[in-house]
Amino acid sequence: LPDDPGGGYFVVYAFADAGVAAAGGRDLAAYAASGPGRIQFPPDVRFVLQQVGATLVFYPWSPASSPDPKTADLAAALASVGTEVSIPPG
Repeated sequence: LPDDPGGGYFVVYAFADAGVAAAGGRDLAAYAASGPGRIQFPPDVRFVLQQVGATLVFYPWSPASSPDPKTADLAAALASVGTEVSIPPG
């Protein structure tokens, strides 16, 4: 992102198949919602976790900590791909 060159990164995890990716997504969602997972992120973190076939796309972002106004647009674009893996609120 132009106004946040140190931020705006997302992670793509590749798995052997869609079933293994789905299990990995559930595990990542449970971890992100857990106490140890939550302390790694700002209090107002918003997560995008999408499954696209045998891959997961993960993007945590913070409205208060993201200096680029396009951060929300990036999150929305990533959320439009694949199927959402819901992360319970902490």
